[in-house]
Amino acid sequence: MWTISTAIRRVLVGLAGGMALAGAASAITVNEGAVDFSNNWLSPSQVGPGVDTLTGAAAANDHEIFAITGLLPGAQTLTFDFSGLAAYVSGNFSAGGSILYSFTPFQHAWDQDGSLSYAVNYKQWTTGPASKPKVHTQGSLTASYALTLASTFTGTLYLAIAPTFGGTLAYNIGLPAAPILPPPPPPAPVPLPAAGAMLAAALVGLRLRRKGGKTA
Repeated sequence: MWTISTAIRRVLVGLAGGMALAGAASAITVNEGAVDFSNNWLSPSQVGPGVDTLTGAAAANDHEIFAITGLLPGAQTLTFDFSGLAAYVSGNFSAGGSILYSFTPFQHAWDQDGSLSYAVNYKQWTTGPASKPKVHTQGSLTASYALTLASTFTGTLYLAIAPTFGGTLAYNIGLPAAPILPPPPPPAPVPLPAAGAMLAAALVGLRLRRKGGKTA
C-alpha cells in the first residue's frame, strides 16, 4: 500500500473533504484511493463534519486510525462493511481483526474504550469426477457489523481498523455525520437612529440656507 508522511496524510484528508464538499455539501465520501489513511495512533487521519462514508482496504498489521469530529451527538449507529471479493482468487479465504474505538485521543497502540471483532471466512471446494465436478461453498466473502453509541456520546470518536490476520479486506464505514450548516447571512445594515437622522436633515437644511443667502 502506498505510504506517505503523517503530516501529508492529514492535509490530504482535509483537501479531499473540501473538494467533495464543493460538489455535495450534505454527503461526503473520503476514499483511501486518493488518501492513504494514517497508521499512527498518536496522529490519526482527521475526519470533519459532513463526511458520512470512509472507504479503504487493509491487510494484517496495516492499521487505519481516524479522529472523527463531525458526528452527531447522542445515540447513533456506525456501520462497517468488509469485503474480500477483490482479493479472493480461489480456494479458502480468511481475514479479520478488530475495530477499536475511544472517546478520547488514543494514547498508545491498541488503546480503547471498547472494541468489536470482525472476520470474513469463505471456503470453496470441488467434489465428483472431472467430467461432472460439483462446487461447494461455505461462508461468505462479505461481512457487516454495527457499533451503537449511547445517548451520552458527545460527537467525537477515535476509531481504528486493526487487521490481525489474513489477506486484504476492503471496508466501508458509514458515519451518521452532522450536517454542514450554511454560513450565516451577512449582518443587516444598522438603521440610523431617529435622532441622528433628524440631526443630519437639519445640517443639510442649514447648509442649503447658507448657500441661498450667498446667492442672494
